[in-house]
Amino acid sequence: MACKISDMIKGSIKVMMGIYISLLSLLNKYFCHKSMYKVSKIDSIHKQE
Repeated sequence: MACKISDMIKGSIKVMMGIYISLLSLLNKYFCHKSMYKVSKIDSIHKQE
């Protein structure tokens, strides 16, 4: 019984880590996209001058 509980805990930790990592990568993509957008806007403003 104890083995099953530890297996369940290990499984849930793996799932939580997976969710956490995917959330982090989504946040990274989102912020990178926003900063890239800002940079491209600044570049286009400079090109217009």
